[in-house]
Amino acid sequence: MDAHRKYVIKTMAFVMAITVVSSTACGAQNISRSADAAVQPDKTLAQTINEGEQTQLNRGFAIQPQDVVCSPSNGHGYLDYAFKSMPYRMELLVDGKVYLEWEDENIPKNRISVYDEFDGKELMLRIYYVQIEEGGMPDVYESVPFHVSKGSADDLKILAQPVDPVLSNGVGLATCAVSFTPVQALLYADGEFLRELTVSGDIVNADVTSEDTYKNLTFRIFYGEEKTDYVESEPFRVYSPEDLSFYLQPNSAVLPGDGDVVYVSFAPAFEPLKIQKVQDGKVTYTTSEFHRESNSGNMTFTYGAHEAGTDHVIRAFYGTGEKDYVDSDKFVIVKTDEGHHFTKQPQDMEVSANGSKPLSWDVDFEPVRQVAVRNGKELTSFNEKEREFDAYDWYMMPSGRYRIRSYYGKGTTDYVESNIFTAIRPEFTVSPVGGYCTVTGTRDVSWQLNFAPAKLELWAENECLEELPKNEKTHTFSASGLEGFQIVAYFDDNERSAIFSPIFNVTGTELPFHEISCDNEVKVYNEQGQPVSNATEGQRLTAMFTGDPIAFKDFKAEDDIIFTPEGAPDMPSRVFTMPTHDVNLQVVYYTGPNNDPQYTLGDANGDGDINVTDIAVVAAHIKGIKALGDEAQQRADVDKSGEINVTDISILASHIKGIKPIPIDTPVTPG
Repeated sequence: MDAHRKYVIKTMAFVMAITVVSSTACGAQNISRSADAAVQPDKTLAQTINEGEQTQLNRGFAIQPQDVVCSPSNGHGYLDYAFKSMPYRMELLVDGKVYLEWEDENIPKNRISVYDEFDGKELMLRIYYVQIEEGGMPDVYESVPFHVSKGSADDLKILAQPVDPVLSNGVGLATCAVSFTPVQALLYADGEFLRELTVSGDIVNADVTSEDTYKNLTFRIFYGEEKTDYVESEPFRVYSPEDLSFYLQPNSAVLPGDGDVVYVSFAPAFEPLKIQKVQDGKVTYTTSEFHRESNSGNMTFTYGAHEAGTDHVIRAFYGTGEKDYVDSDKFVIVKTDEGHHFTKQPQDMEVSANGSKPLSWDVDFEPVRQVAVRNGKELTSFNEKEREFDAYDWYMMPSGRYRIRSYYGKGTTDYVESNIFTAIRPEFTVSPVGGYCTVTGTRDVSWQLNFAPAKLELWAENECLEELPKNEKTHTFSASGLEGFQIVAYFDDNERSAIFSPIFNVTGTELPFHEISCDNEVKVYNEQGQPVSNATEGQRLTAMFTGDPIAFKDFKAEDDIIFTPEGAPDMPSRVFTMPTHDVNLQVVYYTGPNNDPQYTLGDANGDGDINVTDIAVVAAHIKGIKALGDEAQQRADVDKSGEINVTDISILASHIKGIKPIPIDTPVTPG
């Protein structure tokens, strides 16, 4: 903490020095704030102009000032700029009137302090050079207009999280992009200060070495002078090439007898940039479109009969170099054994057709182990002598396509698999959703099941209120004061067959409320985490896309609704405020651009790779520090929205980390 205090004090001293210099310049010279009086140059200045045209080119702003968002804690911010050459006078104009002025050696060269008292006003800098011709008027330049606004937590955030660096020759680089100009940036390890970092505009860089491995590192980036004026990055780790491996190695697998594909699961211990299939030493497939399963972190490839009988490895790249990869252990794909068979195939388990009959099968050998598998993953085990499985227990399994895997030996490929059978879990295909009604009114709540119930009940607060007609699909509720409603459906007369709906409430209110309609794969939740179908005006809500998150791009609704990412921008949830009218939410699905192979989407600087350098040049473009050319702007507009903004930076960061890759081979046609 002593080191941290040292850096914060140093920053505060620098800020105070700027303020003192500015105040001294204004007070000591007692310069009039009349714009007319200010245009006369100091007659004591002497400057010889040798080449008038060349001098003209070397005057003005090299970097224009940009909008400033002030710290929420103290209302303070920094305005950055740069001159082509040093003027003899500078003025700060607020709504066209001179507010502050500096002369000669008191002019701050590239930064001044500003405060949120200027919020809502238009500001400019005006600079003066001595006249080029003897007796002429002074040479005056005005900056582009800029604004100072009050800061909020949303204005001060990390745009691109650091990517886990891998050391090359003992060194590496971690980079982070933010939405503000940092005062200071520090590197922390497991909550302890390590060292100060280099800041370049809105980009923070950390040079890392082998001493930084095996630590949970974070950037702590300060936007103000107070100890609490910072944002902190997500943790990242530094890897040495020898540390990179697979924490789940792919296993050899047996092709099923019906000729279908086999699934092979694996998991690198890092976020790869791309993954390849390698068969007998030759690359047969390359992709950067992959994602880990949310519950296990595993990835999966499929293999067919044409890939049987040869050696395979999975190759995971941690960098962009040709040799920046690690290979998994070798594995093989083998054809099914002809000496062992299923003599009875398992039947489909669909409650509307099968009812409560047990799952059954048989084989022509004595198994040493039996399991149910889905997409190549073993989900539940059976007794080796078992040939039937209780239907009530089976219906707790997820819906999907299954096989029974029966081992005849102890080897990893000593098994045969049944044909595929379909399991459909009894469930609410449309869940009841609560909401508001007037204090004297009622509200209808509807639901749908994928089976015809043998019995139907209404519960509240964990108790059964009443038995409902078993064919009922809509129930009328009033503002009864009860909470925690559930619909309970039974697929037969056994109590074990009960299926419970999600909890919902029906609440009476005197406030105005409006209805919410959604696409099928969308649910809306209130701040208590309950699904709702209407809401009061001004209520904070979360829309959640329940389909494949890779396909999700955004939501769209009426023009006055603003959707804000609840987490990372590529996550399928958005926060919005209920307006003063009904709402219809629709999903905007991700679609890739054209396939004309000209330029790779995301490669903003055109060097052939997508990496942290592209984040840096896109951030510089957004801030107006260095504009991208026309073709580079097409490559940088990753979400194809027609403009380059922080969303493109977030997508680039997700691609680099392997969280959600930009679709491979999605070039941009120039022009």
